[in-house]
Amino acid sequence: MWILPPEGWFRRLHSRRRFIIFVSVGYLAFGLGWIFFSDRLLFVFTDVSVLVRFSTVKGVVFVLFTALFLLIALSGVPDSDTDGDPEPGQSDSLLTRADRQPRWISYVLAAMASFAMLYLRMRLAVSMGERPLLILFTLPVILSSILGGLGPGLFATAIVSLGVDYYGLPPLRSFSVKSPEDLFQWYILIVNGVLTSCMSEMLIRARRQAERRRMLQEIAQEELRLSEERFQLAMRGANDGLWDWNLMTDHVYYSPRWKAMLGFGEEELDDHLDVWKQLVHPDDLQRTLSQVRDLRDGRSDRLWVEFRMRHQNGGYLNILSRGFPVTDDGGRVIRLVGTHTDVTEQRQAEWALKEREALLDKTSRIAKVGGWGVDVVTGEGSWTDEVARIHDLDPADKISVEIGLNFYCQEHRPTIERALREAIEEARPFDLELEIVSAKGIRKWIRTVGYPVLRDGRVLRLEGIFQDICERKKAEMEVLALNAELEQRVEQRTAELMAANQELDAFAYAVSHDLRAPLRAMSGFSQALIEDYGDRIEGEARIYLDQIIIGSRRMGELIEGLLVLSRSTRSRLQRSLIDLSRMAERLLQGMAAEDRERRVDWEVEPDLMTQGDETMMEAVLGNILGNAWKYTARRERAVIRFFSRTEGKEQFFCVGDNGAGFDPAHAGKIFQPFQRLHRQEEFPGIGIGLATAQRIIHRHGGRILAEGRVDQGATFCFSLLQAPGLESDLPVHKKQQKENHEK
Repeated sequence: MWILPPEGWFRRLHSRRRFIIFVSVGYLAFGLGWIFFSDRLLFVFTDVSVLVRFSTVKGVVFVLFTALFLLIALSGVPDSDTDGDPEPGQSDSLLTRADRQPRWISYVLAAMASFAMLYLRMRLAVSMGERPLLILFTLPVILSSILGGLGPGLFATAIVSLGVDYYGLPPLRSFSVKSPEDLFQWYILIVNGVLTSCMSEMLIRARRQAERRRMLQEIAQEELRLSEERFQLAMRGANDGLWDWNLMTDHVYYSPRWKAMLGFGEEELDDHLDVWKQLVHPDDLQRTLSQVRDLRDGRSDRLWVEFRMRHQNGGYLNILSRGFPVTDDGGRVIRLVGTHTDVTEQRQAEWALKEREALLDKTSRIAKVGGWGVDVVTGEGSWTDEVARIHDLDPADKISVEIGLNFYCQEHRPTIERALREAIEEARPFDLELEIVSAKGIRKWIRTVGYPVLRDGRVLRLEGIFQDICERKKAEMEVLALNAELEQRVEQRTAELMAANQELDAFAYAVSHDLRAPLRAMSGFSQALIEDYGDRIEGEARIYLDQIIIGSRRMGELIEGLLVLSRSTRSRLQRSLIDLSRMAERLLQGMAAEDRERRVDWEVEPDLMTQGDETMMEAVLGNILGNAWKYTARRERAVIRFFSRTEGKEQFFCVGDNGAGFDPAHAGKIFQPFQRLHRQEEFPGIGIGLATAQRIIHRHGGRILAEGRVDQGATFCFSLLQAPGLESDLPVHKKQQKENHEK
């Protein structure tokens, strides 16, 4: 029983083997046919010389055809690295221009060559006699088969064989052959034409196949070059380096990009595994080698590991290595191939993002504030971890509008529902402070702020913040309670102050009435005693009596000073615009009229305006100018100046003189009641004027300063708190003058 080969086995053979089998079978058929038919023709000849001559010709023709067949066969042997014919449909695109010419042209040329040779044979018949000269007709057959292949060659063979039979072999004009020798030559012509056509067709096909292989190789090489170029560009664009590790030799190929990634040139690193081991961070080496061994031993089908590698500058890069195994025919892993990717910037960005998220979460925890969002179409929502913590829920729990609304207290739920409805329907944001009950049953005050997110005029989402304001609410309640307590204390202190003021008023009344009466009596009786018995009172008695009169008068002045000081702290302020320059000019003119014997030069800066109680400010300015007038009494040429100066945003009004001055070490006593820096004999007074001025200035929200040097004069400056709204009442020209002065 024959064992048939599987179907399609011949097509699956290598192209070289298929061609060898085809040529061998063809040559076997040709040789057997030639021997069989040529030996049968020997029986036709009886003449020994003719038989010998024919046998010689047969052998020569067989050798010639064998050589031609061998040449064609060797020329058509496929290359060892090709694998069969090109794909169907691809061969037409690979033909040369001659192969793509129309087939009918080859047939026309075959007919023209055949008929031309017949014509030539007929012309030579006169000189050649009846010799057939069939060898001439092999030329058009060979030419046609070479130019056109099998079809044109057979077409030319048919034309010349029929033509020579009809016109060249006796009997002429007939397809019968009289001589066996002519019949044999005619047979040889046909066999020669068929074999030549077949051999030419094989040669043309071999040439076409060689051309196809050449063009395919060129296309494959170009595609390979483009593929490698695209691969290099892709690797460069992806910031990847390529590595190829031969497990048999430990030789590792590192691509130029792989080396450049670490700051090295192409010749600065050896292609060996030890180079990689030296560059990997020691803390990452064993972990990485473990995964590589798993890939090598088949416990893993791919490599995906991240580690640190040392750069040429001494720093470390984060490298992501990906690889796969390459096996031999037996399934053994012989190579590992993969890529290196620098992910340092990516990891730094991830670390920075994690730090920002941690900082944001920490900030949210400290501020107790988080974010939320709601899809108005589906009603599904989301919130940050801090909002979930405020509700005492797990951040992983799902949230929706209905779930969120259920946490609000019953009295506050209509408010938040109305705010949500207006935000969705009217795109109106909201900012509310409401109370919720958390999942643990704890009542909390929260602040919720919502903003609508619109697209094409339609609200798609609501987003906002959610804050725990329990501590602020608690502080507000404590402030309210404290305010209530303070108001109660203020009322209590006000009542006490009113009682004290009443007592002070009673004291002032007692001073003004009860104390003045005895002083008037003492002074009056002392004066009467002097008038009635003055001539009899002599010596020390008269001196004592004069001292009693002086003391009673000074006691009256002290009582008057106390009353003035009391009124300065209890009277009500009535603010208005005051022209201090005009007021100072009037006061100085009054002092000059009372003391005509003195020569005092004064200088008043014009248009100095302020706000305050006019009566009180006149008392202040009168006391300060009065002091300047008094303490310049011993100067031959006294000088008093009233001017203004600015310190920062504060305007001061100043009175300066060239009088006696004072010791700066005792400046703190100047504004204390009844404190004097000069003896009564030098400069009279009771020491109440500057104390009164200080209290009036303080009531106006200002301050008063004193500067001086002994025998070099003194300067007193005061400022006042300006009440808003009165500046507009200034005359236009005075406003401009004031602005110019400030500039």
